[in-house]
Amino acid sequence: MSTRTLSWHQSRPKGWRNLPDGQAVAGYPIGILCIPGVAALIPGNIQNAQTFDFPVRYHVLRDIRFEQIAKGDPSIIPDIVEAAEHLIEDGVQAIVGACGSLGHYQRTVADAVSVPVFMSILTQVPLLLNSLGADRSLAIVFATKTAFTPLIQRECGIEDLDRIAQIDLLDSPA
Repeated sequence: MSTRTLSWHQSRPKGWRNLPDGQAVAGYPIGILCIPGVAALIPGNIQNAQTFDFPVRYHVLRDIRFEQIAKGDPSIIPDIVEAAEHLIEDGVQAIVGACGSLGHYQRTVADAVSVPVFMSILTQVPLLLNSLGADRSLAIVFATKTAFTPLIQRECGIEDLDRIAQIDLLDSPA
C-alpha cells in the first residue's frame, strides 16, 4: 500500500478557485449598486444587508444624484460602469441596482461587464408580461412616474406599454 502526500494545491476544498489578480475578497454572489438614501432602510429593503440570507457586496454611488439617475443622464455612465467593475473586482457573480431608475443604464452596463446585470426591477417586466395572458395587464407602482422614460423602457426591453398600468406614488393620497 502506497501513501501519497498531496501538495496544497491538490488538496483544496471543492469549489475552490484562485482569485484573479487584484481581488482581495470573495464570497459575494451578488453586488448591489445603490445611491445614498433618505428613506428608512429596514430589513426587506434591498439596501439593508439583513434582507438577504447570503452575503452581498454594496457599492454606493456617492457622487451621483438621484435626479441624474431619474433622467437617465448619460454623463454618469462612466461612473456607473466603474462602480460595476469594482464590484466584479470584489468577486461578485451578478450585479443588481437598488433603484428602479438605474434601468436607464441596463444595456450599457450589461454590455460593459462580464457578469449578469439587472440594474432595475423593470428588467422583469417583459418576463412578467409574457407570463400573463395577452388580454391581461401589469400594474407598476413608481416612486415617480416621470422616471419611466422611453430610454428606460428601451434599456429594459419594455415594448408593450398598452398592457402596463402606471401608478405614481406622488399622485396617491397620503
